[in-house]
Amino acid sequence: AAMKKIATAKKCQLADLHAIFLKALAGKPADAGGNMFTSDGVHMNGAGDLLMAEGILKTLGVPKSKINATK
Repeated sequence: AAMKKIATAKKCQLADLHAIFLKALAGKPADAGGNMFTSDGVHMNGAGDLLMAEGILKTLGVPKSKINATK
């Protein structure tokens, strides 16, 4: 909430990566074990890097078609 308040006050864009990761983790299959987005619970793996990059690009206004074309 504090980040959103500051971004609004400063008229800045905010890539809310925390919300993006929470949404992605909510869709994690119940039988999936281990870390989906990290190699060790802290450092991102390829899937985590991709999710962060997509969140930032989307916030910057890059169309989804262009984001998907890079995969």
